[in-house]
Amino acid sequence: MNLDQLSGRHVATLLQLSALIGEGGMWGAVHREEFGNSILYLMVSPDFSSWHRLKESETWILIGGAPVALHTIDHKHTHRELSHDAENLLLTHTVPTGVWMAAESLGEWSLLACLVTPAFTELELANRDLVDEWSVRFGPEIGRFFHE
Repeated sequence: MNLDQLSGRHVATLLQLSALIGEGGMWGAVHREEFGNSILYLMVSPDFSSWHRLKESETWILIGGAPVALHTIDHKHTHRELSHDAENLLLTHTVPTGVWMAAESLGEWSLLACLVTPAFTELELANRDLVDEWSVRFGPEIGRFFHE
């Protein structure tokens, strides 16, 4: 079956994905052990992955649907946007430990595999004040990636 021929909602049903409260999008566990874990992560427009960071590194791998724009703000307060459209790459990117990230589908939906090493322990969501501060520094586009 070619997932790209399905709607995002059909993909979510087929893969039995659940809403990811706080961050946004939908997810389903693939594998977990002490050294790492992997999930499937689906964004169906207009939903997105809000600003968050992990205590572990996370590798994003696009496996179906539209390209993705992955935004990061690193420890030096540098904003980057990684996407197939912006950098002509198929999105496979590792976000280092403690780096803020947010993402959106550049089409109807995008399905990713997310690999976390060592295994995921805790998600920290950015608060409104921090996102507003980034919006002043980097532009109002940054503020779109926040779930009230």
